[in-house]
Amino acid sequence: MKPIYFLILIILYPFLMTGQIDPVESSEDEIIVEIEDTAEEAAGVEYTKDAQVIDYFEETYSVKQDTLYIPSGKMYVFLIDVHEDYDNGAQVRGGFQDTEEKELRRNFPEHHFELIKLNAHIFVLFENNKHLEMSEKTDSFQSFVFWSGKLQDDPQVMDGTTNATEFISTQLGLHKESSYVVNGRKFKQDLDNIPLTKDNFTENSKKLLHEFLSTVFTVPFPDEDGENANLLKLPPAKVKTIVASISQGNNSKLKFQALTLNEQGQPVQLDMYDDMEQPQSQVKFVYDKGVLRKILSDWKQDVLVNYNDDKIIFLNDVGDANETLIYSLDQGELVFKKYTIMKNEIYETENSFTEVKYENGCKIQYIQNELWKKVCNSDATSFPYIHTYTSYQDGEVMQYKKLQITKKNDRTFEKHYSQAENADENDVYDLSAIYQFNDQDLLESYTMIRGNNKNVISLDYTFYD
Repeated sequence: MKPIYFLILIILYPFLMTGQIDPVESSEDEIIVEIEDTAEEAAGVEYTKDAQVIDYFEETYSVKQDTLYIPSGKMYVFLIDVHEDYDNGAQVRGGFQDTEEKELRRNFPEHHFELIKLNAHIFVLFENNKHLEMSEKTDSFQSFVFWSGKLQDDPQVMDGTTNATEFISTQLGLHKESSYVVNGRKFKQDLDNIPLTKDNFTENSKKLLHEFLSTVFTVPFPDEDGENANLLKLPPAKVKTIVASISQGNNSKLKFQALTLNEQGQPVQLDMYDDMEQPQSQVKFVYDKGVLRKILSDWKQDVLVNYNDDKIIFLNDVGDANETLIYSLDQGELVFKKYTIMKNEIYETENSFTEVKYENGCKIQYIQNELWKKVCNSDATSFPYIHTYTSYQDGEVMQYKKLQITKKNDRTFEKHYSQAENADENDVYDLSAIYQFNDQDLLESYTMIRGNNKNVISLDYTFYD
C-alpha cells in the first residue's frame, strides 16, 4: 500500500567539518593516516611520494601509511566528504560533491584548476608544508578547500556542503554565484508577483476544478501522467463510496483505501488503512457551494485553496517552508507550477521550483529549470493507447518505459509493458495488468501481473438513493 499512499502525499502537498588546516609543527602525539588500499583510489587522483617530504613527516609525525602529497605549480580545489562508511567500502553516490562539481565546471570554465574529491580518511600534505588533518576514523569531514599552488599561499578552507562557487569566486577575486542561489532568489521574486490570496472563481475555475478532481483523485490511485488512459476516473454522481481492497493469489481481500463522494460526485473524504485494515491516515475536502476551499489531513498542515480565473492555487505550510502549487490547463491537459520557499532567507539556496508544461504533445517536467521527465500519450479514447515515460539526469536519459493498453471488449482492457529500454529498440510487450468493468461501466477490478504472480485490486461501490 505504500506506493499508493506516497502518491497521495505528493499530490496533497550544512554539515560542519570538525577538521582543520595547520602548519607543520613537531608533536609528541602520533598521527596515523588511515585510508583505503591506495591514496589514488581513496582520493580519485594520483599522488606523489616525494622522498624528502615523506622522510620529514615520518620523522616528525611517524606517518604509518600513505600521504596524499600535493605539489605546487597549479591551482587545486578539493570537495571533501569523508566518512568512515566510505573507508569500509560504501559506494559514494552523488551527493553534494557532484552538485558542486557541476556548478564549478559551469561557473569557471576558463580557470584551470585540478578538482579533487576526497571520501576516505587521509592525511593531505601540501608542498609548502601545510596539511589537512583528516585521519581520525571517528570524525566526519565535509568542506571545500582551495590552494593557489603558490608556496607563499596557505590553503583556504570553508566548512559546509553548499556554495563552493561563492567560496572559489572569493579566492579568485570574482563575483560569481551558484545557479541554485540565483534561481532561489528568482523563484521567490516570481512567486511574489502572483496574487495568491485574492480569490476569483469563474467558469474557467469550475472547469479546472472538475478536471483536477477527476485526474488527481482517481481510484484506486492517482493518474496525473495518464498511464491508464481514461480508464481510471471519478464515477458519475450517485456513487457514495468506493472501497479498494487488494488480494494476492487465494488470500482474502485486504481493504487499503476508501473514498467518499458527495451527491455532486466530488470527493469529500479519503481514508487509508494499514495491513491490519486499521485506519492509518485521513484526508478531508472542504467545499463551499461546490467549490473546494480546504484540504485537511492528519499528517500535515491544512492546505488552503484559492482561485484566480484559470488557476487553482494550493497554499501549504510545511514547517520550515511555504509550498505553493498552482494548477492550470494547457490544451486541455492539467499542468502545474510548484514553489517551495524557505521561511528563513538564510536557507534560500534550498528554495525549489518544479514545473510541468505541455509541449509538442507531451507533458514535460522541469525541476530547478532542468529537464526531469517527459510523458507522451496518444488519444485516450482510441485503442491501442500508447504511453511513454522518459526520465533524465544532466540531460541524459536515465529511464525509458513504454506501454500500450488494448481493448478486448467493452468490459475488458489489457495493459502491456514493452521490454524496450530505449526508444530505438523494437517493442516486445508483456501483459502487466487487466482492467475489468461491470455492467454499470464502473471499474470492478484491476489485476496486476508479474510473471506467475497476480495481485488483484477490487473496487466495491455504494450509491445514493
